[in-house]
Amino acid sequence: WIDAKFSGKTLEDFHKMLNKFIGVDISTDKMTSYEMSKYRYQIDLGGGGGTSWRGTLTKLQMPGLLFHHVTPTVDWFHKEMKEWIHYIPGEFL
Repeated sequence: WIDAKFSGKTLEDFHKMLNKFIGVDISTDKMTSYEMSKYRYQIDLGGGGGTSWRGTLTKLQMPGLLFHHVTPTVDWFHKEMKEWIHYIPGEFL
């Protein structure tokens, strides 16, 4: 079980897809960066264009452990990030 909220805009279709494929009804309530920083784990999920540079950098400066969605699309700062030092790499399907 996972207790999760999104920190940015959410899409109704994305919620429907999650509910259909994994049977999870995710809240549409938003979470501020301050609220998010109180959690031990951060998940940085990307889409077709990779992860959001703002979201990744915000989560990197928070306490806790960052699970970063590794994609072929990279931003200007990705070459400075080191796997297993700055984040735990993952390919979330």
